[in-house]
Amino acid sequence: GLLDIHPSITHIALNGRTGAERWLKRGLPGIMTREGISLRAYPSTSPANARYRFEELRNTWKGIVIHKK
Repeated sequence: GLLDIHPSITHIALNGRTGAERWLKRGLPGIMTREGISLRAYPSTSPANARYRFEELRNTWKGIVIHKK
């Protein structure tokens, strides 16, 4: 429904691999075959994700830009 209502959405950023897998399986299993949509799982921002320093997470996530029309 969301993508049908908002066809201008072309990119979806997912927070962490585990969350991304759950979302894709339960939330929108058909999204992988939908034309014109790109998905990217970014490193989790959870404090439990001690693998990355804050600066690394910030630099990775700041690549997301929101374009408004």
